[in-house]
Amino acid sequence: MVDTLTARTPLCYRLPVTHGQLTATECAPERVTLIAPFKSYTGPLDLPQPGLSTPHEGGLLTWAGHREWMLFDAPVPTLPDAAIVDLTDGWVWLDLTGVDWAEALMRICPVDPVLLGNSATARSDVGHMAALLISLPDGIRIGTLRSFAGSLADTVEAAMASIAAQAAL
Repeated sequence: MVDTLTARTPLCYRLPVTHGQLTATECAPERVTLIAPFKSYTGPLDLPQPGLSTPHEGGLLTWAGHREWMLFDAPVPTLPDAAIVDLTDGWVWLDLTGVDWAEALMRICPVDPVLLGNSATARSDVGHMAALLISLPDGIRIGTLRSFAGSLADTVEAAMASIAAQAAL
């Protein structure tokens, strides 16, 4: 007898979780592509400025670090003067939303949430993990390497529980 394998996301057994008015849910993009243009890059893709993201063909194109951009859930254009890497299975993404999302983020990340306005992105640390932060209308999307999935969930949930406990006092 052959067992059937079922694909699972990295946080499928950990999220969603809610503490008080904060919720953490897993975001599982269909496709995540890293675009690293060579110095000779001339287009055709209009890359957003560092620290910003823009909509692109139904997906999102976001700055992801020095000379790196990530393209989410959109077709990858032909770019002969850029390195293209599929990162779909290499990263884990968590959405932290709710009234106090900025307060929770401040406990685990040195980035000031005030700087994460509309369409903003930032590279930073979350807990002990290198991460990419992408602003959402009602919170923040946190991405890190897939091998840190459990640590990311634990770190975010601890901050959420702390905020909820203080609110209950």
